[in-house]
Amino acid sequence: MNRRFLMGASLLGIILGDLHLFSKESITQMNDGTSTKNKKSSLVIQKEQIDKLDQKVIGLEKKRKSVFPSGNPISPNKNSLSRGKTLYINKCQSCHGALGRGDGVFARSIKNMPDLSDPKMWSKSDQELFNIITVGAPPMMPAYHKTIKEEDRWNLVNYIRTFAPKPKIN
Repeated sequence: MNRRFLMGASLLGIILGDLHLFSKESITQMNDGTSTKNKKSSLVIQKEQIDKLDQKVIGLEKKRKSVFPSGNPISPNKNSLSRGKTLYINKCQSCHGALGRGDGVFARSIKNMPDLSDPKMWSKSDQELFNIITVGAPPMMPAYHKTIKEEDRWNLVNYIRTFAPKPKIN
């Protein structure tokens, strides 16, 4: 089986719940009306369905790549930082805290809350921070790709960068 098929089958399994894949022989047996070894009601994916699913997976892969642009297109100017601060206060501060130390009101219930003021945050690229904001950090941090515009997610990255001092290069 190729990798894309497995991804597609997994995706369909997540969407539809209990998924059972059968070999060609099992599919033939079931279509002939003969009994199967599995007494449970099962979903049989036929070739046409697999092809359609394969196309959806390819589409999702293309969409994922378009969601994650390369590099920060917004310079950290006064306007960007101001907009980022407003977003941070409204969307992030309750968990990450006013200074990004991971000490917000809801942080007590979250294990391993990242400290955005730690200089180690610079080991993550702007792109990585943007991706985390975009898709979230399950199970606690939600994805913001639907509620925060792309430009504003970059503004948020610029503002988050102000919490941690940039490490000095020796």
